[in-house]
Amino acid sequence: MKLFLLIVMITCSIQGTKAGNYSTPGTGVSWSLGDLLANAGSSIIYNGSFYTVTDSITISLNDTLKIYTDAVVKFSGSSAVLVKGTLLVNPPNAVMFTAENTTTGGFLGIRIDGPSPTTSILRKLTLEYAVSLRLSDVKPVIDSCIFQYNNFLSSTSFGNGAIALFRSSPLITNSSFLNNKRAAIQGGSNISNAPKIINCLFEGNNTSNSNVPQINLGATSAVGEDTVMILNNRLLRSSTNSGGIGFLPIGNVYAIISNNIIINNRYGLTFNGGNNINAVVSYNQVDSNNTQNNPSLGGSGIAFSGGTVS
Repeated sequence: MKLFLLIVMITCSIQGTKAGNYSTPGTGVSWSLGDLLANAGSSIIYNGSFYTVTDSITISLNDTLKIYTDAVVKFSGSSAVLVKGTLLVNPPNAVMFTAENTTTGGFLGIRIDGPSPTTSILRKLTLEYAVSLRLSDVKPVIDSCIFQYNNFLSSTSFGNGAIALFRSSPLITNSSFLNNKRAAIQGGSNISNAPKIINCLFEGNNTSNSNVPQINLGATSAVGEDTVMILNNRLLRSSTNSGGIGFLPIGNVYAIISNNIIINNRYGLTFNGGNNINAVVSYNQVDSNNTQNNPSLGGSGIAFSGGTVS
């Protein structure tokens, strides 16, 4: 059985963004979308029904963008929300970040970079037709969100996966990952991450039918809270070449995987690496993970190979 190997390279550029991007002042402001509209000029416009972001918006260090009302925000193809401060999303019903053109377009997405003085919190947010939610050196709370139809474009600085991790340990709860083009949650083989993924739904991801699982992670040991927790999730049918959960670390792995339902994937769960793998795998329902129909490449319920397993 083969797994997709991803070695992450660090890049300092934001691919596709424009030189004229708007940045908040960095003076400790706490703004709503309305405040941003009043200050960002033509970078964001409002037509009475939805906002349109035409250039990327940077939330500067010390500043906060709060979205506490229901809203639809549409993004042009080269735009993104770049967060160096804090992003707080918690509407009564829903906030949607989507592409201005969902047929042939897409947009970059959201990038949250640390270290941040406060923790970003995303609740009831739908992110669709983006490259990804890119997390770098942060540990935000992501709750009751929907990630669908993402990885629409490719970007070296936004990564792969609907949520792309770089030295990050988010708490991801009660969220749905549906029909994303590549993995739902992804971290590089040589980059340590420690997400806590609890009570989420994964279904139909990797629509490109690449050689990746729905949750695709590598090493974990360099993050302060260094144990990955994957608890009480449902990982249901994905594309033919998609596994359920995969670890291919260059480095150590610490993981607790418990009480998940993993059904109708290429394989259920695999650890494949030449280093120390420390995992507790318990009380999971792993059923009919043989969709590729080639036993030499897939079909395992739970597989461990390489390194030292305990």
